[in-house]
This record gives sequence, structure tokens and C-alpha cells, in this order.
Amino acid sequence: MVGALGGGNMFQANQSSMAVASLGVQLHWSWLSDPRVYGLILSLGVAAVIIGGLQRIAQVASTIVPTMVGLYLSAALWSVFHHLGDIPTVMGQIWDAAWHPMAIEGGIVGVMVQGLQRGVFSNGAGTGAAAIAHATTKNPEPVREGIVALVEPLIDTVIICNLTALVCLLTGVYQPGSRVSGIELTTTAFAAEIPAMTWGLAIIVCLFSFSTIIACFYYGEACWRYLLGERGLIVYKLLYILGCFGGTIIGLDTVIRFSDIMFFALGIPNMLGLLLLSNQVAHSLDKYRPTLRAQPLSHSPHDGPPAAKL
Repeated sequence: MVGALGGGNMFQANQSSMAVASLGVQLHWSWLSDPRVYGLILSLGVAAVIIGGLQRIAQVASTIVPTMVGLYLSAALWSVFHHLGDIPTVMGQIWDAAWHPMAIEGGIVGVMVQGLQRGVFSNGAGTGAAAIAHATTKNPEPVREGIVALVEPLIDTVIICNLTALVCLLTGVYQPGSRVSGIELTTTAFAAEIPAMTWGLAIIVCLFSFSTIIACFYYGEACWRYLLGERGLIVYKLLYILGCFGGTIIGLDTVIRFSDIMFFALGIPNMLGLLLLSNQVAHSLDKYRPTLRAQPLSHSPHDGPPAAKL
């Protein structure tokens, strides 16, 4: 319930606020570069959606997400194809940085922990949050829904995050030791190839943040209902909206630390549950395998809206 306030709310608000502020500086619009203005607009938009309940959340997310992903992938692939000949060099750069003696001296365990933190931050795998959304579908086969859920980390981390890294490296924008990071680095990299992406990426990031914020609200709301029922639900809604505004004015380092703590807190009970239920899951998977081979994996027409795990 509290975890939804971290990476799913405050971090998204923070990064989209930085993207909009950067655009405001370039356009010399002082009001747009003020995070409080964007924070107020974002909070009001989130409030308008979450008051409408699950159906409103599903409708907004199902419209925004495909648009966002399509635009982002198109721009990323354009930039990558424009530098196809440099990909082997960049991959070598990634490999050398990963296995450089300085990196190893810094502590292999520390590097692994950092990688796990950012990986979980990227797709939320292992925290159990996406299961709340998948549980709302009308799919009669839990195993089938679980396999569909495996597509999410593939898109989030393997495809989108790797393409983002390639764009930042191929365009030469990323330089070791540079103070430019986060969404500012990504915006600069995309704009180096596609000038219009200065605007485009700001819009995409805002769509991404907005859809993630409203989806994660549903996760937190479901937990509140489970623990307390309908009592005081308006309190959680107000707290969530205030957290959205707070994320735009609090520093990035503080937001990331808070989000990491929340993901860690989510992961402990969920990983314990995964271990305890692993035999049951394996049994269910073995039982379902003949059916899996006999039919396609896509959602049936009677399934509910796909989970909005972004």
C-alpha cells in the first residue's frame, strides 16, 4: 500500500517533471520550468482518473500505453539503425565497462546489487504488484495469465531499456563522469538524432508517468481495500495525490532511495510467497502444458483488460 507511493508514483512524477522543466528552459517558458506548476497539473489529472475507479483507469491506460510504446520504439529504432555500423563498438564498450578491473575492485556483490535494484525498478518483477492487475482478468487459466505476464519484463527491460542505452551510447551523448543523467541524458540523446524529440520525448515521458501512476494507484487501493475495506479510502486517495505532487519538488536522489526501500519491502514477503508456492506453480504448469501446446497464447475475447504494468 505504501510501496505504490515510491517508484510507481513519486519517481514517475519526478522524472516527467524534469523532462517538462528541461523543455520549458529550452523554450524560455519560465512557468513551464517550475515543477510546482507541472506538479499541480499532474496531480489534478491523476485525481480526475482515480476518482473514476478501475474502469476509468483501464480505459486511460489501454489508450496511452500502446501510443507511448509505439512512439518511443519508433524513435529508438530510427536512432539505432542510423548507427548500425557502430553497434559492435558500443557493445564492446558495455562489455569492457562491465568487466573492467576497477568495476571488479568496486565489489562484484555491490555491482550485482545495483543491477538488481535497477532491474526491479525497471519492471517490478518479483514485487508481486502486477499480480493484482492480472487477477482482475477473466482468464479461466491462471497459468496462461502468468505466461502472458512474462511478456512485461521482456518489453520493459530487455527491449526498451536496452534500446535506450544503445541510443545514449551510439549518439555519443553519454560520457563517463558526466553530471547529465536520467531523463535529461535520454532527451539529449534522442534530440541529437531527431530534433523534434525534444518535444516528443517530453510528451512520451509524461504519458508514461501518468499511466504508471494511475496503474500503481490501483495496486495500492486494492491493498487498502483488503486491509481496511472502504473505510477511509478517501484518505489514501488524498495521500497518493499529495505524493504525486511531492515527487515533482523533492530531489531525485531522495526519491530513488525511498523507492528502492519500498521495492525491497515489497520483495521480501513476495519472494517468500513465491518460494512457498513454487511446487504448486510447477504442478499447475505441468498440468497445463498439453493445453498450451494446443492453443495460441493471446488473450481470449472474454478476457478482461490487460494488466497496466508499465
